[in-house]
Amino acid sequence: MASHEKEIAVKARAVPALLILLTLVTSGLGSAETVQPAPLGLVSAEASRDVLALESGKPIERVLSPGEVHSYRLDLRAGVTVSILFERQGVALVGTVSDPAGGKIGRFGSNAARVGTEPVDFTATVPGTYRIDVRTYLPADPPGRYKVTIAKQVAASPGGHGGPAASTCVERPWRDHLNNFDVDSALASIAGCMETVSRKLGPDFPTAADLAADARAEADFLIGRWHWGEVVSPAYEESLILDFKMLAIAAKEPDRKKAHEILREVVDDLKIKAEHCRNSTRGLGQDVTVLVRTKKGNQEDPGWIVYYMPRIYEFADRHDPERFPNESSPTEHALPAGRYLMWGGHSGQPATPQAQKHTVKVGEGKTSREWDLSVP
Repeated sequence: MASHEKEIAVKARAVPALLILLTLVTSGLGSAETVQPAPLGLVSAEASRDVLALESGKPIERVLSPGEVHSYRLDLRAGVTVSILFERQGVALVGTVSDPAGGKIGRFGSNAARVGTEPVDFTATVPGTYRIDVRTYLPADPPGRYKVTIAKQVAASPGGHGGPAASTCVERPWRDHLNNFDVDSALASIAGCMETVSRKLGPDFPTAADLAADARAEADFLIGRWHWGEVVSPAYEESLILDFKMLAIAAKEPDRKKAHEILREVVDDLKIKAEHCRNSTRGLGQDVTVLVRTKKGNQEDPGWIVYYMPRIYEFADRHDPERFPNESSPTEHALPAGRYLMWGGHSGQPATPQAQKHTVKVGEGKTSREWDLSVP
């Protein structure tokens, strides 16, 4: 399948006016106002210029083709939280949200999923007119439709916006209509949750905003390299899910120093994956076959089980390590790009003193890597 253009998100401001939240929202939809599109293959100047008002209880249904931009406006008071629901009916839509000053401060959607709902929740922290622009890059025959409605609109609760911010880091199913893993949605969710964590850390951790911006740039690069229909390994899927889950832990972690360390580890993982992708000849880069030889001193010592886990698990309360399928030596196993802790052990005794765990970087565009692992 030919590659299609991907949208690159603008870096979030240091003091964002809007918190873009990817949460599951359900709401009954009433009758919808239908807007006729431009003829297929033509860009409608009227459709690109008109900005329609979104109003509660008045869903809008439209046909969307590549080259068109559908724009909507919402006039909001500061502190109002809005839940908007896009119902995809054969169109893979993506969108951006702009603040009253016109700055793009968030995005949503998928370049892969043609069916299902796309919820967008946000809280306006300044009064004014917010704008949502929607487009598609994936042609469809016949052109697909979507329905957009305001599912819920509530005033700010006393005590700030902690609730909506936390919901940015709620896990959702990243699957397309064929039940394939939707990489770009997962990466966008990771970047959004990371920005939530960086805001939580605040001025006491000035590097957090830079880390989140770096991660957004790497996520955008990976999104641009991934094409709909490209299948990644289950291990790669799990590594992205793990990054998101650890960020969700950081979002609720009262120890802000620990939350900052988790943020740093996730950024490191995304950078390794992006580096591996840049140096690979296809897609996001295939998993790396890691061959391990266990050694005592300079002598190879067989009969060891090689245990491993992503290094970010150091910050989890508890996690059972994985193991290479066969005893050493050597033994090999395919791993997605990332940074791992590895050590030798025996059956039923995977725990080991921290000093005996070794950090191994996997990636760099390679398809294989060899490692000599020191054992006690």
